[in-house]
Amino acid sequence: MKFISMVIILIACFSVVFAQDDVAVSNQLIKIHVRARILEFFENDSLVFAFPIRVGKMDRPTPLGTAYVYIKRNPPIFHYIDPESGERKILYEAECGDGIKKINYKNMRALGLRYEKAIIDPKIARELNLGKHPQRYSIHSTTCSETVGLAISNGCIGMTIPDMLELYPRVNEGTPVVITNDSTLVYWQRGEYKKAYEKLFDDLEKEGYTREELENIFSDSRIKFYEHIYKRRSEEEKKKIRELQKKHKEQLEKELEEEVQPVPSQRYFKESLVQKGKEFLAEHDSLLISVEEIYGVDKEIIVSLFQKESNFGKKTDYGFRILNVYNTYFLFHPKRSYRSWGRKELISYLIICKQNNWQPFEKYGSSAGAFGIPQFIPSSYLSYAVDGDGDGIIDLWNMVDAAHSTANYLKKHGWVNGRWNRKNSTALWKYNRDWTYVWMRAHYAKAIGWKPQEP
Repeated sequence: MKFISMVIILIACFSVVFAQDDVAVSNQLIKIHVRARILEFFENDSLVFAFPIRVGKMDRPTPLGTAYVYIKRNPPIFHYIDPESGERKILYEAECGDGIKKINYKNMRALGLRYEKAIIDPKIARELNLGKHPQRYSIHSTTCSETVGLAISNGCIGMTIPDMLELYPRVNEGTPVVITNDSTLVYWQRGEYKKAYEKLFDDLEKEGYTREELENIFSDSRIKFYEHIYKRRSEEEKKKIRELQKKHKEQLEKELEEEVQPVPSQRYFKESLVQKGKEFLAEHDSLLISVEEIYGVDKEIIVSLFQKESNFGKKTDYGFRILNVYNTYFLFHPKRSYRSWGRKELISYLIICKQNNWQPFEKYGSSAGAFGIPQFIPSSYLSYAVDGDGDGIIDLWNMVDAAHSTANYLKKHGWVNGRWNRKNSTALWKYNRDWTYVWMRAHYAKAIGWKPQEP
């Protein structure tokens, strides 16, 4: 009798354990939005994570349909068929956009998918021998983080290694996965993001946008999220940046306290770079003299900024869509203050688009969303940009408007002509909050002929 009782108790215990596992699985859901290139992870109907992903390319698209996680691999091992020998070999290198990278399997993770219902081209299914319920697809981390946000894979879902390391421990085997192209099921309509975007849309409607315009913009297939914005720097990287900032701030303080002017030169800059600055000064002499007279800002300083920001106007496009930069800050940056800043700049940028009849996706800038010859961020454009040539358009890709706008910015932040003092170093710091930047711009201006008076 005791034996039977023990068996019943054990069966009951196992039933509870398996029931709990079933609940855990049923309470999880992964949604993959192929068009928006977003993966969403839900628990108990609440959005927990939303990550940017890469998806299948045109001739090897990610199959739409329903699937589930049938296996977790830690680490996964990728293979390829050697075209010469026909043997199955381990893949140790990946071809990325910027060259070949070694695969660090130690940090790789994968969630193997088994489709219950797949929408896939029959020709592709035959070529890959997929069968009725394809299992050759997975959600996995990728060494080529720059490809995240693109349609470039052979059908699998790719994530950055940090994102996968965050998602992997939370997902249970058996978790259902929905893969869809439905543009109505996009990130900004989900969970914690829904309220944030509702408020954003309300604010932008006050600036002349319609709800339909905004929904189309933020559901567009050109939306991409940039890893450099939400990826956390290592403590070692942070320490190096702090040390360099401290070093150059101390050097600036010494120059200012001892009334020592910045020394030029070849010590910091190649002669060819100094020569280019002098040639630029000569080429735009009349414009820069006029700007200096109007705003009281030294022309060499303006040239120094143009050299650093855009190579004298030759490189204003750094390959980052401005809209996507600030949308990434707003949505994904780990610090709340940066998310708020991203929201402010996102609104400012869309106001500028409305004012100038720009298409929001057509403008590119830096990794921080700055644009034009002087690399202004959108809020600076709205506050300090000037129509220097009087044509009714403020165009920061135009040299005249760029020079007037840069001088106006420095003037409004306290620049004193012909001096190197704390007011001027602070004005430069306001332009780019980096003491190394301030120190180098002062030295370059001196190298090309700036001769500030004693404080």
